[in-house]
Amino acid sequence: MHYLFNAIARKIMINTYNESSLHRELKEKYAALCRGQTEVEYGGFICDVINDEVIYEIQTSNISKLRPKIENLSQTRKIWIVFPVAEITEIVIIDKNGKTISKRKSPKKENIFCIYRQITGILDLFGWENFGIKVLFINQQRIRQKTEEAVQLANKSRRHKREWIPLDKKLAAINNEIEITSKNDLINLVKNEIAQKEEFCLKDLKQTAIKENASLVIWCLKKLNAIKQTKVAGKSKYYSFIL
Repeated sequence: MHYLFNAIARKIMINTYNESSLHRELKEKYAALCRGQTEVEYGGFICDVINDEVIYEIQTSNISKLRPKIENLSQTRKIWIVFPVAEITEIVIIDKNGKTISKRKSPKKENIFCIYRQITGILDLFGWENFGIKVLFINQQRIRQKTEEAVQLANKSRRHKREWIPLDKKLAAINNEIEITSKNDLINLVKNEIAQKEEFCLKDLKQTAIKENASLVIWCLKKLNAIKQTKVAGKSKYYSFIL
């Protein structure tokens, strides 16, 4: 029993050690909302927020990796994946003493269609009674610390060295929220963007809010059996909705 307690404690510590302020703030928000507890071991998993009826998991990337947790825990609880989408990001640069050097708005703006990149491994789970995604549209701050010289990150993920290291992400505001619970919800997001077109190609999607996510959206729609290819014109493949 002592070993089991220590193992659970280690899992919780690992779960929270690299937690961003954004993750923590959203976890506290949903814990207050459902009067739940945070970082609780249940069913062999550590849950961000849980009460007797619902589980909230805060996930900022790669929702698909939560598949085992969704499959197991949805047997006894409603499980919501809370996925924040940063509509506005402010970049804050600080020095080694924590003093703000500069602030600027990032040109990068996310929208609902970035969700398709996160769900490629769980498309078949949409429609399950006890599973859904809450997409939060937020404003956030990214905190970076200035370095004296250009550096690589510890995980070697940078293509080029930069004169800063990332420190934190913070929630600035919650603008809106939508729920995605079914395959039709995913399909209708695309239909609403191209409502006037009976047929469409990759270029058509890139000219909407879907933009750089167009290829992945088409891939997902194929996996959902939502579209069929109708023709090839030049180098473009055209599709129409089946549903």
